[in-house]
Amino acid sequence: MRHIELLAEVPDRVCRLLRIDTTERVVMIHQDTVSHIFERRSFHDAAMIVSVLAREEFNPLYCGRDFDYPSAFFIMELPFVGAPDLVNIILKRVSAAASASRHDEIWVPTAYLVGDSTLNHMLTSSRFVMYRTTRGR
Repeated sequence: MRHIELLAEVPDRVCRLLRIDTTERVVMIHQDTVSHIFERRSFHDAAMIVSVLAREEFNPLYCGRDFDYPSAFFIMELPFVGAPDLVNIILKRVSAAASASRHDEIWVPTAYLVGDSTLNHMLTSSRFVMYRTTRGR
């Protein structure tokens, strides 16, 4: 059996912006996903990413959807005040009808750092719908 970690809840304002109607808003992550992040990123980057995932609540600056992946959405947070990059956390919603628990579930498939140039591309691309959730940088 794979170890599952419960993370923070998705904030109500994010759910309203993205029109996510779920019975459960708790985000879960497999230990395998944490291992994947450490394998694919530098140790410094992975440590920053995991520190954001370990917070008791998400407080994203941006949230949005990628039109190519309708069951997924993302939130972007600063790892610390004044950080040069945002942490982009990809979240996958599994509906109650498709989940093993028979409840709506939200999972973290991956997370990575996003710099200003990538953020600007995402903001101007027709592939993404993005919202600023708080006062941005």
